[in-house]
Amino acid sequence: MSLEEVEIHRRDKELKILFPAELPNPIPPLDLKDIGQVEIDMLHVRHFYSLEIRSWMQWMEFNFKDKNHLELFFSNIRLSIIQTQNYISGFVPLAYRIQSLIVLYFCESCDEELEVTLHSRDYKPDDKKRSQVIEEIRQVPCRTCSEKAMAEFRPEDVASLLLDVQNQQSQ
Repeated sequence: MSLEEVEIHRRDKELKILFPAELPNPIPPLDLKDIGQVEIDMLHVRHFYSLEIRSWMQWMEFNFKDKNHLELFFSNIRLSIIQTQNYISGFVPLAYRIQSLIVLYFCESCDEELEVTLHSRDYKPDDKKRSQVIEEIRQVPCRTCSEKAMAEFRPEDVASLLLDVQNQQSQ
């Protein structure tokens, strides 16, 4: 895959889409015939530029509006992109789930900033109470000095994203 192209993989009734660092304009439309589940992998996307937001919203509207039969998942998505969704109506036009979320931690001991991927499967609500999850994600060991790196986000918000079965579309 070129890091400039959208990579699309189809397997039975599942579609996995891997986006490049910079979104193409326009983003190619999807063939969703007989698809029941769509995973959007945002590993390479660090943020959206203003023109990319417009392109993204047009693509989401075209492909997902009124397609409530689809299960939509995001993986390797940065918290900053999820937060953008809260400010822009129509950013995601249907309910979705988070499979994995990339968040930032900072170690004051060595001034190291860490990107950590949290997987929702590791925080099943049946296994742990919300308060336990919040404490677990509040700090992580620093990869450089092994001291505690603190979350650069509200752990309560991230716990909600990881634990909630279904996140609502932006209004």
